[in-house]
Amino acid sequence: MQWCEEEYETEEWSLSFAETDNRQVEDKPRVLLAEESNDKRIQIIPPDCLEKELIEIMQVLGIKEYTLYDVRESDQLQGSLTGSNIMFVAQVKNSTFSLLLDELSQYIQKGHDLMVFSSDVEVMTRFN
Repeated sequence: MQWCEEEYETEEWSLSFAETDNRQVEDKPRVLLAEESNDKRIQIIPPDCLEKELIEIMQVLGIKEYTLYDVRESDQLQGSLTGSNIMFVAQVKNSTFSLLLDELSQYIQKGHDLMVFSSDVEVMTRFN
């Protein structure tokens, strides 16, 4: 895979899970290869009325960093907005992940319209 910068220079990026080579090549920046971690990436889409409760749950569980988006559903046929939701995106440890899912399942059992997506985390970044 190649990364093209504004000046049309290219850099080679690798998505292998091998260890990085610590030798520096003068012409190219060092690249941290993708690594598997024990973390999960989670996306939670609840109604906006649950925002404060979910922020509190994250604070109690020690999830300090997350991104919060406004998300709106639309009815394509009617051409109108049908609901106002938010979306939390966070990276959590596996141990915290199961606790968070337990908390979220309680909201689902109470009848809240809540969606949760999760995936394993792999990181690829450039560093100098």
